[in-house]
Amino acid sequence: MNPLKPALLLAFSALALAGYVTVNAQTSGGDKGACYVHLFDGKNYKDDNIVVKGPGEYADLKSLPGSDKDWDDEADSFESGPNTTVTFYSKPYFGGKAVTYRGGAKKPHIDEPRSMKISCK
Repeated sequence: MNPLKPALLLAFSALALAGYVTVNAQTSGGDKGACYVHLFDGKNYKDDNIVVKGPGEYADLKSLPGSDKDWDDEADSFESGPNTTVTFYSKPYFGGKAVTYRGGAKKPHIDEPRSMKISCK
């Protein structure tokens, strides 16, 4: 075995545990008291996904924390934590149509947002 592989695995695991890396998993975004938005690139919670911890304001979705993907106009479904309020906007910089979801929302299809605000109870 290459001696670098265990070191890289350990480093990646430490970053994932610290919240700097989001593992691409098709599971719920967190514990019952958490504040997060779990975005999916496909309808019905499919395809690429990312968990964004709140609170936070994202004027565009091009460089979400922990993502190497441009999420602008990409999210097709989402779920959120029970202590989460999320507002999606149809245009960058919180412009256009705004839609707000509260407390553990789960939507298998949404209009692809261009910006969002996440607040926590």
